[in-house]
Amino acid sequence: MFLPKPRLFKRQSFNFLASFHPLKSAPSLLPSPKPPHLSLLADKCTSMNQLKQIHAQMIVSDRIHDDYAASRIISFCALSDSGDLNYALKVFNTTHAPNSFMFNTMIRAQASSSNPFEAIILYIKMRKLGLIPGKYTFPFVLKACINCCSLNPSKQIHADVVKFGLELDIYIVNGLISCYCICGDMGAARKLFEEEPERKLLIWTAIISGYAQNFCSNEALALFDQMLGQGVEPDAATLSSVLSACARSGSLEMGKQVHVYIKEKRIEVGLILGLL
Repeated sequence: MFLPKPRLFKRQSFNFLASFHPLKSAPSLLPSPKPPHLSLLADKCTSMNQLKQIHAQMIVSDRIHDDYAASRIISFCALSDSGDLNYALKVFNTTHAPNSFMFNTMIRAQASSSNPFEAIILYIKMRKLGLIPGKYTFPFVLKACINCCSLNPSKQIHADVVKFGLELDIYIVNGLISCYCICGDMGAARKLFEEEPERKLLIWTAIISGYAQNFCSNEALALFDQMLGQGVEPDAATLSSVLSACARSGSLEMGKQVHVYIKEKRIEVGLILGLL
C-alpha cells in the first residue's frame, strides 16, 4: 500500500522567512536564507517567535559566532517592547567574546530591570575584559547606580569618566550629579555642578531636585533664584522640585512667585503635580 510521505515541518513555520524571498508562492521549495541576509532579517523581526526562527537559522548556518548577527539578536531581545531579556542573557552568555555594543545593550536593559545591580556587574566585567566604556555606557550604568542607590560604584565610574575624557559630556555629568544626590553626597554633586562650564536646564534641574530630595530646601530655592537670574527657564520637572522645596521649608512667598510664574508661562499644572 502506498503511504504518503509524512510532512516533517509545518508549512506556516517558514512564513516569516519566506516573506522576504521573491518565491513566496512556494515556501516549501525555498532555500534557507544565505548567511549574510540573516542579520538583516533579525532587524525586521516584530516578535520573539520570528526572532527565534532567525536565531535557529543562524545556529544551523554557523553564523551565531558572527558579532554583528549576535548583536542584532541581543539588541532585539533586550530593548524591544516585544523582546525577552532572559533570552538576550542566554545569547549574551554564550557569545565567545562579547563586544562593547553587546555590553552597552545589556547594561542599558539591566539598568531599567527589576535587578539593576546586574548592570553594574556587567560594567565591571566589561572593564576587566579591557573594553573601553563610552558615552553610550556611562549614562545607563549611572542609571543603574541611581536605581540601586550605590555610592561606591558611582565613585569608581566617576573616576573612569575622567580617565576616558568624558567629564564634559552633559548627559554623563547629569547622571553623576543625579547619582550623588540620590546617594546623599550633596558635596560631590555640588562640586560637579560648580565645575560644569555649560549649565543647561538639565544640570540645574538635577542639582535643584537633589537638594529638594535631601531636605535642603533653602539651597534648592537659592539655586532656583540663581537659575532665573541667569536667564534659564525652568520646565515642569524643575518647578515640581522647587514647589516641593517650598512646601518643606514653609517658604510661602517663594511658592506664590512660582505660582505666578506658572500662570504667566501657561504651564499645565497637571504636568507639575504629576511629578510631585
